Amino acid sequence: MYAALARSVLTEPDADRIAGAVEKLRRKHPKADDDEIVEKLIARTAIRCGLVGGAAAAPGGLLAVLPLAADLSYQALALQRLVRTIAYVYRKPTTAAERGIATAAGLAAGGGAGLLR
Repeated sequence: MYAALARSVLTEPDADRIAGAVEKLRRKHPKADDDEIVEKLIARTAIRCGLVGGAAAAPGGLLAVLPLAADLSYQALALQRLVRTIAYVYRKPTTAAERGIATAAGLAAGGGAGLLR
């Protein structure tokens, strides 16, 4: 997961996936403006991160094999991808520095959530 995170900072590996996701949302909600599309993207990412965080925090059972590190790296990657998707919606390309800042912010947010648990 950390290799994918590093690749996503240095390159644009998910450009087609991001474009496809945005276009799918635009087709599903044809009257939605850019701000509404972004709100939907944020909500989806929050739900996904919450589900992964909840699974990582679950006591015992099958979910106990999910390491906390996977939770943190998934959240950082998801938040970094969200930033890039928002930039795509607003037609603003991102630089490697911006992607790095987004990744650092994602790691900080995920780490903060881990500390709160």
